Amino acid sequence: MAFSFFKKFRASSSDKAFDKATPFVDLRSRLFDIGGVLMHRDETHARFALTKGWSVEVTFERYDPDFSISLLNHDSGERYAMWILMQVFERLLNKRYGPATIQNQVEFLKNEGPLLFGNPAFYAAAYQARVTYVPPLPIRQN
Repeated sequence: MAFSFFKKFRASSSDKAFDKATPFVDLRSRLFDIGGVLMHRDETHARFALTKGWSVEVTFERYDPDFSISLLNHDSGERYAMWILMQVFERLLNKRYGPATIQNQVEFLKNEGPLLFGNPAFYAAAYQARVTYVPPLPIRQN
């Protein structure tokens, strides 16, 4: 009887460990679906090769479910934060992509891939303007 208790405890513990890894597992399966190949993974970082000259880099927080996804152009060395690219494309194409969830970011890659990978000049200036935007300082009243 004691053995079944420990076996049950071990199974429930492994479920909790799996829940912590679920964002990566979800992202990995979605990137595999669009042709991504896992090139490197450690505890807080993963890199997936996409189309020739492009990769996706994912950084996870060690003790938190937060993550960041970047698109890397190996030819130019440019790195683009996916959530900012989504905002830029929303303005340029007048589309809505929704919040920057893993699912929405991969859908964005899938749907806008030809434009993302084929014509970086289309969005590079708008991306740079978005990244370097400095909000105006509030006017001080005397």
